[in-house]
Amino acid sequence: MSYRDKQSVTDPIPDITGSLTLYAQWQQQSRYGLAGLVSTDSAPAVPIPNATITIRQGNTVLSVTKSDENGQYSFTNLLPGSYNVVCTYDGKTVTKAVVVTDGPVDVPFTLSNTAKNSLLVLGNDSGVTVPPLVVDGLASVADAQAQPGAVTTVKLTVTAKAPNETNGEQAAIQVLTKDQTVGLYLDAQLTCNGTSIGASNDTVLEILMPYDFSAKNDLKVLRWHDGVASELKELNSRPTSDFADGTWFKDVTRKQIIVYASKFSTYAVSYSTVSNNGGSSNFGGNSGGSSIYPIIVDKTSAAHGELISDKSVASAGAKITISAKPDSGYRLHHLIVTDANGKAILYTNKGNDTYTFAMPNSKATVSAEFVRQSENSFTDVNSGTYYYDAVEWALDKGITGGTGAATFAPDGICTRAQTVTFLWRAMGSPEPTVTNCSFTDVAKDAYYYKAVLWATEKGITVGTSAKTFSPDKTVTRAQTVTFLWRAAGKSTVTTTNPFGDVKASNYYANAVMWAVKEGITSGTSATVFSPAAGCTRAQIVTFLYRYLNK
Repeated sequence: MSYRDKQSVTDPIPDITGSLTLYAQWQQQSRYGLAGLVSTDSAPAVPIPNATITIRQGNTVLSVTKSDENGQYSFTNLLPGSYNVVCTYDGKTVTKAVVVTDGPVDVPFTLSNTAKNSLLVLGNDSGVTVPPLVVDGLASVADAQAQPGAVTTVKLTVTAKAPNETNGEQAAIQVLTKDQTVGLYLDAQLTCNGTSIGASNDTVLEILMPYDFSAKNDLKVLRWHDGVASELKELNSRPTSDFADGTWFKDVTRKQIIVYASKFSTYAVSYSTVSNNGGSSNFGGNSGGSSIYPIIVDKTSAAHGELISDKSVASAGAKITISAKPDSGYRLHHLIVTDANGKAILYTNKGNDTYTFAMPNSKATVSAEFVRQSENSFTDVNSGTYYYDAVEWALDKGITGGTGAATFAPDGICTRAQTVTFLWRAMGSPEPTVTNCSFTDVAKDAYYYKAVLWATEKGITVGTSAKTFSPDKTVTRAQTVTFLWRAAGKSTVTTTNPFGDVKASNYYANAVMWAVKEGITSGTSATVFSPAAGCTRAQIVTFLYRYLNK
C-alpha cells in the first residue's frame, strides 16, 4: 500500500499488532522559469521598463520583480502549478493566469493607451479561510467592458462565507445537496467601475481552486444566482477553449477544482464522506549539487529594518529562511530574492515576517523595502497595486483620508478643489497671506478655501476664468501635472517631445516634459499623453508621492 504526500495515518493496518517498517522515497520536484515582455499596444510596440510583475496564488505573494530597460522580466524556480501573474504600471493593472507544467512559460503583457484594469480580491468571514484561487479571463472581461477613452476597472471579489442558517441563498443550495457536507461557501461579485456586472457579463472565467479530494465522494459544485439554486454540470475532460458557463471539472491529478462561470453570486462545494484516515482540509496549495553558494543579504536596501538569513552559504535546493525585523513604526513592504542572473526566485511567506526559498544553482541575493506603518484599513487598497505606497504615505501625512471608514475609492475621479487641497496639505498646509478670494464660486466656509487662496497666491492656479475656479469640475492629467510643475518652480525642460497630443503652444507642455523627466508620470502610451483625461484619486496621490517622497 502507498500514501499520498503529507497524509496522516493513525491505524495503517487495523487489527494487526507487531512492528511495522515504513519506507519512503523522496524525489526533488522540477522547477521552471516564467518570463515575458511588457510593452505598449502601439504600432510598433514600445517596451515598458520598470513595470512591477507579481506572482500570486490567492492572497499569497510568491515573488515580485520589475521589467528591465528592454521591458523584459523573468522569474525562476517555479514549481508546477497554477499562478496569477499581475502587471502594474502607471495606473494600469492587468491580471493573467498561467499553468506551469513541464517547461518554461512566456507571459507577455500589452498595456493599452487607456487603462483597462483587471483585479482579483479575496476575503473571508471570521473563522473561515478563503482558498488561494487563481482566475483566468479577467483581462478579457476588461477588454469587453472597455469604452473608448475611459478608464475601465474590472474586479472579481470572492469572499469565503461562514455557514449561516438564516442565509436564504445558502439554504436554497443546501436543499440540493441532499444532506451532503457543504465544505465551502463563496460569495463572488464581478464589478466594472464599481457597478455589478455579475448578471450581464458574457465572458466565461476559468477559476482554479486547490482542493483535497481525500475521503470525499460524489462532489457537487452548486450556485445560487438570479433567485435560483442549481447544480453545475461536471465535465469529463478539461476544455481548452469555448468555455461554458455553469460547468466544472475535477482535476484529481493537480488536486484542484476548475469552475467555468460568467454569472456571479453564491457558490458552494459539497461532498459525501467516504472514510477518515486522519486530518484533511478542503483546500491546499502546491507542495514542494554538491556545490556551495553564498546567500548575500543586501543591507543597503533594508533601511528602517533588518534582514537575517539562517545560512550564509548553502547547496542548491537547500531551504533558506529569511527573517525580516522592521524598526519600530515600520513594516516590511516587499522582499526580493534573485539568483546570480538577476532572475526573481519564488519564496514562501511563513507568517510573522518569515520567508523561505529553495537555494538556486548560484548565489542568492536578498533585498527588501521597509515602509512606515499607517492606519490603512481600506478594503479597496490592496498590496501590489501601484498606488498602495502612495495611499499609505498620504494617510501618514494627513493629505487625504478615505471616502468611508473602509474605502478609499482609488478609481474615483478627482475635482479641481480636491487636487489643490491635496497639494496644499502635502506642502504642509501653509497659511496664505491673502484673506479674500477673487473667485465667486469659492465660499469662505469651503474645506478648500485656504488651499485655493494659497495656490492662487503662489501662481499654482489662475482659475478657469478671472472670476471662477470651478472647484467641482473634473481635474485633468494636464492640469494636475501643471499644478505640480508650478509648485516645483516651473523649470524648463529641454528634451524631445514624444507626444503627438502635447503641442509646444499648450500651457501644459513644459509641465508634461518635466513630469516625465522626474518620473512622476508617463504617457498613456509611448506617443500619447491624454492631457484631457480625468485624474483618479489613486493617480493624484501617486503623482504627489513620486514628486515629494524622493
